This record gives sequence, C-alpha cells and structure tokens, in this order.
Amino acid sequence: MPQMRALLIESPPDVPAGWLQELADEFIEDPQCRLALFGGDEAGALLFSLWDPEVVAEVAEGLRATLPAGAVLRSISLADSGLGESPTGETVRQ
Repeated sequence: MPQMRALLIESPPDVPAGWLQELADEFIEDPQCRLALFGGDEAGALLFSLWDPEVVAEVAEGLRATLPAGAVLRSISLADSGLGESPTGETVRQ
C-alpha cells in the first residue's frame, strides 16, 4: 500500500479562522480525503488532512492560490512505523 500523505495548513494568527473551517468542511465531503481534523488555540488554527499520494500534489497546488497571506501549507509523508527513514515534507509559505 502506498504511503499516505498529509496536508497541514496553518492559518495566520491575525486572520479569523472561518476560511479554514470552511475548507475543513469541504475536505470532509471530498471522497478522496481520508481524514480532516480542524483545531486551534490562541496561537492560531490549523487543518490536518490525509490523502492518497496520487492526489495530494493536485490538492496542494489548488490550495496554494487560495491561501491568505501568512498561511503555511505543508505536505508531509507519513511514516508507517517508528523504524526506518524519517518522513519527508515540503513547506510552502504564502
């Protein structure tokens, strides 16, 4: 089974997180999204989503144009165990 990929989106602390909650709702309805978790604290809000590796690049590319200034989008390779190589990731700051 191919390794799952995660997208982590962090909202800038000075931007209301409503846009990120709406995005979480869209992800939950997307049949290609395996998991979407939305949360936050005084430092800001974030959205963690899990995708098959075949679609994660396309989803990330579509998101880059819509992120507000200061948002962070990370594409993360998830490890299937605690042993072996470290997962790799890519960070894109808007």
